[in-house]
Order: sequence, then structure tokens, then C-alpha cells
Amino acid sequence: MNKLIQSFIETFRKERFSQPLNFLLAISGGADSMVMLYAFQKTKALLKTNLFVTHINYHLREEDSNKYIRSQAALSDIKIAYYAPTGIAEIGNGEEVELALRIELDTNIDINDLLDKLNKKTTTLQINHDYGVSNQILDVYGAISVEEIKESMYGFIGDYDEFVQDVVFENNLNGFLQLFFIYCVVFKAKNNS
Repeated sequence: MNKLIQSFIETFRKERFSQPLNFLLAISGGADSMVMLYAFQKTKALLKTNLFVTHINYHLREEDSNKYIRSQAALSDIKIAYYAPTGIAEIGNGEEVELALRIELDTNIDINDLLDKLNKKTTTLQINHDYGVSNQILDVYGAISVEEIKESMYGFIGDYDEFVQDVVFENNLNGFLQLFFIYCVVFKAKNNS
């Protein structure tokens, strides 16, 4: 066992976490996140952890994205990309650009319950949900409030303060991502997948 893995195991054991542990690991494709992913993959059985990996691409540095990020995206359970649904005429012209999300995830995560709850709670967030051969694709745009996020969270967790402490939700797409990730982690923990 190499020193990195041994150190990783010792750090976890010192913390005395209760098992099983559920982790949502966001990777960029860079060296640091790849080392972290490697350490989690090598130790997840020994440390009794459930690992959920996501990849987010903001498309800010296209050269780095093509070289590093896209090549590592296959390692993730979820792929997320922000995009401008109406296109961008000119960046820096003083106009605010509306963004949307495209989320690709495995078909082994049933997100229909989350989508049903969101459809009942919000009319300003629009979600198109399609199935590919081996994945699901969500296109998300519009707005969602912190209150709508909290109400949706109660729908599948109940008293979420016991599950997530000191959570500060955000409005709109970032808040949707918070809700989405928590839903996926809870789903994976309940189904031990």
C-alpha cells in the first residue's frame, strides 16, 4: 500500500466517522481531483464508503476542458454543464446572460420522485427529462426560490436539518444543483447502489 493511501486511511480512522459514509466527490479533471478520486476509489471498500462522483464543466477554459476535463468525465456518475440556451451574441457587452444546465446521469438513479415534487412546487423552473441508451439527460432552466427548494427537500427527506446541518440554499440553478445532489446522495444511500 503506498504512502498516499495509507495516509488517507489513517486520516479517516482518526476522525472516527460512523459507517457507512456517503461522499459526493466533485472532480474537475485536474491533477488534485484525480488524486483525490484515486484515493477514494482505492479505499472505499475498506473504509465502508459510498462514493458518488460528479463532474462540472463551466466551459470557461475550453483548451483545458478539452485536454483534461472531458477526458476524465467518463469517471463521473453525473456530468454537468452550464450553457446559454439562447446563445451569446457578445461576451462583455454589459448584458446579463441567462444560463441553463445540462445534467447527464446514470439510469440507476430514479429522479422521477424529485421531478414530480418540483413540478408541484414551482412553475418558474422548467426541466426537460429524457432517457438515452445508458443515461438520463436533464435540461434545466428558469428560476427556483430557496423556499421552493426547502419545500421540495421536505418531500423526500422530511426534517432535512438532521441530514444536512447548517445548510444555506441558494436561489435559481445553483440552488437546484444543491437540491439535486442531496436527492442523489439520499437515493444512493437508501438503495446502497
